[in-house]
Amino acid sequence: MKQNYFLLIVVLVLVSCSDIKTNKTLNELTAKTEAYNSFKHTIFKNELLTLANTAKLDDTFKGKYEIVVKFDSLTAEYLNYLDSLKNQTINAAFLDEKEKHPYYIQNKFFKEKLVTVKGQQFIDTINLFNKNLGLLLETDFPDTKKLIDSLLSTKSIKISATQEEDWLSYQFKGVDNQAAISNITLMQSAIESVKSQLMKNIMGDEQFSASAYKVDVVLEKTNYYAGDKIRGKLFINKSVENLKPKEVVLNGVKLDQKYFKNGEVEIAIDAPAAAGDYPIEGQLTISQGNLEMTLYYNKSYSVIAKSKGTSDEINANTAIKTKKGVGNAKIVTQPKNNSLTNLEKPVIEIRGNVADNNGIIKLTRSNFITSSIDVLIPNSDLVVVVSEFSFKPQDQPTQKIYGNLLNSNSISIINKSKRGRQFKIFNLKISLKSNPSFRLKVPDAVTVELID
Repeated sequence: MKQNYFLLIVVLVLVSCSDIKTNKTLNELTAKTEAYNSFKHTIFKNELLTLANTAKLDDTFKGKYEIVVKFDSLTAEYLNYLDSLKNQTINAAFLDEKEKHPYYIQNKFFKEKLVTVKGQQFIDTINLFNKNLGLLLETDFPDTKKLIDSLLSTKSIKISATQEEDWLSYQFKGVDNQAAISNITLMQSAIESVKSQLMKNIMGDEQFSASAYKVDVVLEKTNYYAGDKIRGKLFINKSVENLKPKEVVLNGVKLDQKYFKNGEVEIAIDAPAAAGDYPIEGQLTISQGNLEMTLYYNKSYSVIAKSKGTSDEINANTAIKTKKGVGNAKIVTQPKNNSLTNLEKPVIEIRGNVADNNGIIKLTRSNFITSSIDVLIPNSDLVVVVSEFSFKPQDQPTQKIYGNLLNSNSISIINKSKRGRQFKIFNLKISLKSNPSFRLKVPDAVTVELID
């Protein structure tokens, strides 16, 4: 069985087409690839919207936006063409219950050893699509053009040291309906990869990063008790003359203009009564002259229960205890020592949790990225300030992060990670808020493990 090898897609689904032994496995592969295509298309559309908003306020991106819109139109036409071929093949399989025509695409593209008119039209369509994309991208995005030339090449395939086979025969001759559908789906995935590469080239541009508009949400803290006043600010991530909030919706409620001050929006809401995680989300409409743009924002905070002084909390033998059935350890209080003598070793705390006996804190993805990296001293009320820490994703280099919050790069890595991936937090620089010159012991490293 001959298959179409696109390295990026093969890596993604972690199974080579050459390993396919049954139609069931082939159908599962096709379904996974189609789901991947849909996911990448959604990301592309979201990024295109961001680029459109940026182009409204920054003329330097209008040209790039127009190129991407034309690119999107061309690819949509091509993808629809491939979809029609897949649908024809699927319909032929359904209509033919006796399996007399299991090679619909082969019979469509070949007659004995010759390529049919339909087969040549298929090749011509791919070549024309490749040519049109190349003309559109060659000046501003030469790297993307090279990727297209590679993925859409219809040149003969070298199958041995001395033998070549024409591209169409290699892909579809001797290939049954299920395999043909899989091959066409992989061709669609190649285009989604090109779209991702194009947006990566634009979105990763330093100038775009500086020009892209987004709403930053800053809260005084991330953990609150029931009834606490939650205070913070919404503000645009960059300063532009005459750019100001026009309308703000916070958790479904339109805010009064009195909360708009100096280009920022004040947050002042009451924490709910029940413990749990809650969102700060909504939309902010900004204006600059006659232009308006709506930006969306999202952040979360936690409402935690106040301690009621259980028997666990007065255990005098240990400062940290792992409760049965609970993965993360909890701090157990003892009589407070607020003097600077005989202080216990500081402990890293994330979202109210400290590491278990294996040095691990298990967190959901959203809880991890929205939490601060805190340090406490067991059995002491002294406040510890974290000014720097090291962040090491599993199988990736270490990053140095300033402050006690994860930066955008680390959050991006976490969002792309799978369940079970671990992240090491270590090398913290800490000081006492009340006595910055006092030298504290360095906390032990902890490992955060994703549980979703």
